[in-house]
Amino acid sequence: MPTAAATRLSSVNLNNEQGSQFQPDFVYRGFEASPVSGVPQGIAVYQNGVRINEAFGDTVNWDLIPQFAVDRMTVQSNNPVFGLNALGGAVTLDMKNGFNFHGTDLQLSGGSFGNVTGYAEHGAQYGNFGFYGGIGGLHDDGFRYDSPANLLQGYMDLGWEHEDVTLHLSISGADNAIGATGPTPVQMLQQNPQSIFNLPAIHAKRSGDGDAERSYRASDFVLLSGDIYYRHFHQTLLDAIPRTSRPASTIRLSSALKATTNIPATSCTIPMAIRSRPVRCRRGDPGEIDHTSTNTNSIGAAGQASFTNPLFGHDNNLAIGAAIDHGDTRYSAYGELGYISRTWT
Repeated sequence: MPTAAATRLSSVNLNNEQGSQFQPDFVYRGFEASPVSGVPQGIAVYQNGVRINEAFGDTVNWDLIPQFAVDRMTVQSNNPVFGLNALGGAVTLDMKNGFNFHGTDLQLSGGSFGNVTGYAEHGAQYGNFGFYGGIGGLHDDGFRYDSPANLLQGYMDLGWEHEDVTLHLSISGADNAIGATGPTPVQMLQQNPQSIFNLPAIHAKRSGDGDAERSYRASDFVLLSGDIYYRHFHQTLLDAIPRTSRPASTIRLSSALKATTNIPATSCTIPMAIRSRPVRCRRGDPGEIDHTSTNTNSIGAAGQASFTNPLFGHDNNLAIGAAIDHGDTRYSAYGELGYISRTWT
């Protein structure tokens, strides 16, 4: 989905700062919607009218969105109507339901590096009632060592529409684990493009959303709408990083590589810097494995009245509304310190 927008819209591009195509930075005219904490977020993202920027850091986890269930994606320029952190614009996602998608669709594909992707979806309308449900997943070994991705996503919508009244109840969820290996020194990549600099580096994410929407057309020119939602998000990060203040030394690659490459000693702190190749490090170089956990529960509600009455003989569109969002986040972090032995293989 972000890839399709970047392909079709000249003002949109993607960055893979996390080292994974499934966690892109969505950049629109220089403003970002990114999964990376600390990045200045400047784009609001909505799924069926519910803001999916996380309460903690306003990040956007694109891998949690069931892309197969998206009916339409719209990128809009900055507008205060879209609330906080919408300085750069907004992305709105209209999801499929039993009234705009009929039938059954099954897809399964495979590719290089153990890639297997598939989904199944079904939509039907029974008079005033509509149903849509879909589930999809992906497994990819990654083109670099120890960089697999496993994604599992689901979405369901129950709807009732009769004359001027519509009511929809939707739920979605995801359970993903992504090996985000990150940048690697160019010297390593010259020896082997599959090389990685730090291991382990795993992002595990789970989310669950429930949303109830209702709209009522009071007249030809007045539309009243509102929604209420609950969202749960849990993320754990496992990341190996160097921890040394010693002067730089070198890594000496095995003679099997037929080359000697000098790299700062911090690389020695990661035992699997070049997998399946012997790497010699000075005894006692320290390293650390960091563990972080983010657990967020969010609730919110919004209401809006839209008026399209002609004004002074001209078309007019006036919207008045209000929204409230509340998030409770529990964050924890700790590190495991250790030392690197003389030789890793």
